Amino acid sequence: MEIVGKVKDGRFDAVEQTVAQSLRASGHSAAARVRPVFPGLTSGHRAGLFVVEVPDDLPPRITDAVIESLRKHEAVEYADLPAGKHPA
Repeated sequence: MEIVGKVKDGRFDAVEQTVAQSLRASGHSAAARVRPVFPGLTSGHRAGLFVVEVPDDLPPRITDAVIESLRKHEAVEYADLPAGKHPA
């Protein structure tokens, strides 16, 4: 499953730390991978876009907790599931 978002000033390290802390706090040992959508792009509206890859079998409450922790972080402009991926 993927979570998409945007960071301020290329602070991808903050995203990685926030996701890891959120997963640990939920008691889940899943590994997540954070990657920029457009590596090396430093300006424009697409700069700072990222994808967090979490296991597909991660319980929805933990996925929601990860998204909420990203939204609350001052280095993140927004975070959400991609369009069309929200549960019905």
